Amino acid sequence: MKLATIRTNRGTRAARLTADGYVELDYADVGELLAHDDWPSRATADGDVHPTRGADLAPVVTRPGKVLCVGLNYRTHILASRGCCATSCSGSAMLPTTSTSTGSTASDHVS
Repeated sequence: MKLATIRTNRGTRAARLTADGYVELDYADVGELLAHDDWPSRATADGDVHPTRGADLAPVVTRPGKVLCVGLNYRTHILASRGCCATSCSGSAMLPTTSTSTGSTASDHVS
């Protein structure tokens, strides 16, 4: 089963991809759908069908609880950035309540 979040005239909606197009589900995004233990059965519900061509895809999870960033994620970038291969992974995490340099929180910047 392939899931997506699409933009509709009513906002974002989780959707199931079928041969006929994206079947709109009654959840704001895929994350909201997956929060239910019985999500596989919920994802088979009927709904409005949107053609795949021209579909306005949104982020799969529109309000993530955590954003992970892995820097230097491939060898060529590592060599260009440091001139040698790193022996460990550099990374960071940003939670919705993480302050940014402007004093706002990370969740203030999610659109």
